[in-house]
Amino acid sequence: MTAVSRIGLRLFTFNLLVVFVPVTGMLYLDVYEAQLRRAQEASLAAQAGVVAAALIVTVGLGLAGTLLALNQKPATVLRNL
Repeated sequence: MTAVSRIGLRLFTFNLLVVFVPVTGMLYLDVYEAQLRRAQEASLAAQAGVVAAALIVTVGLGLAGTLLALNQKPATVLRNL
């Protein structure tokens, strides 16, 4: 039997990296996708809250109140609810 040469060992190591790095990346995509989904759901929930508050202001105050609310900052309007 012949001993494994250094270049053969390096080539073998490199070939292992070529196989395992993309596989590791594919496994990480699931974690990344879950994080993106959670962030998007939180963002959509916050946007829904803003739309709901705007509808409450519009329905609750009527047209005159809406025109008044449009001249204020959103935080002020939400604080007055």
